[in-house]
Amino acid sequence: MSPRSGFGDPRNRAVIAVPFLMIAISTIVMMVWMPSLPDQVVTQWSPTTGQPTSLSSASTAVLSYVVPALFTVLLAVLAVLLETRGSAFRRWAARFTAGASWAITVFISAGTLVMLSGQRGLDDASLAAQPSGSGMVVGTVLSVLVGLGGAALLRPR
Repeated sequence: MSPRSGFGDPRNRAVIAVPFLMIAISTIVMMVWMPSLPDQVVTQWSPTTGQPTSLSSASTAVLSYVVPALFTVLLAVLAVLLETRGSAFRRWAARFTAGASWAITVFISAGTLVMLSGQRGLDDASLAAQPSGSGMVVGTVLSVLVGLGGAALLRPR
């Protein structure tokens, strides 16, 4: 890596590594949970009745998390690419993109983990309760805080 590239700075490498590690850890947790999940898991509940409205296989639910989550790593790479010498707007955009990468990663990781955790040990996913609002609020607040950390970590040149 050339010294002019943002990838040479350890902090900028961390901007990319942290979302990747969060995805890896969340995916490992989901894979460990897989045997305790029903064959079909609820992936959507009615907002009015709280009843399950959509089911999929547990492996499809995990894959439906992993694929979009990996795009957040691409956002982190974009952030490091953006953080070149240039306008204040470009540096702001780089920090915003880094923060968004981290925040989105935490948000979808927390949402998927909360969704699946309530279905562990059930034989029939239709008995799964809708995830608690408090779990989602905690995930949202945590994602904002982590996003701010990701934005602050990026080191502009």
